[in-house]
Amino acid sequence: KKIAAVGTAAFRTAANAKVFVDMGKNDLNLKIEVISGNQEAELTFLSVSNDFFPKNKKLIVLDIGGGSTEMITGTPQGKTKKQAEPKTAISISLGSVRFTELYVRSDPISDEDFSKLHLAIQNTIRDELDNFYPPDFDPTQYTMVATAGTATTLCAVDKKLKIYNPTHIHAAKLKKENLEKLIQELAKKNLNE
Repeated sequence: KKIAAVGTAAFRTAANAKVFVDMGKNDLNLKIEVISGNQEAELTFLSVSNDFFPKNKKLIVLDIGGGSTEMITGTPQGKTKKQAEPKTAISISLGSVRFTELYVRSDPISDEDFSKLHLAIQNTIRDELDNFYPPDFDPTQYTMVATAGTATTLCAVDKKLKIYNPTHIHAAKLKKENLEKLIQELAKKNLNE
């Protein structure tokens, strides 16, 4: 087996990323490649398109990480195994850890901080999405697939899993109204809850 190690947003922004990369090489004989946000987006799309082939639909892939969020549109490779085709991709400096550190000042979050956080997320997304969608974009022709820890955790909470089980989360659907309810419920909880 071949192991590929990649560094994403944390490596792109950390002042000491080279130290960690060198440790991986020296201690583990592992070459860690720090990839760009666009490379991260493309790899995420290719991975998702290997697993999801919505009938007669294209994909919007959403990867909310700790330091960045990637959004990608495109055509999945499908069961015929033709090459997946990402059409548009962006990497936004909007990550769950990054924005928590910037906007959350209390535990649980105060109403004021929640409003500031919500506004910052909306503004960041709005600014970045101006040229993202393909010219022929029709949302009814797309299926959204969210990946990574934020999405899987929200889905696990929605399903009220006592013990995380990826087989109960993989390909699960999280309705918009359930997500909105979860956000409101979680905003009232402290970290211990």
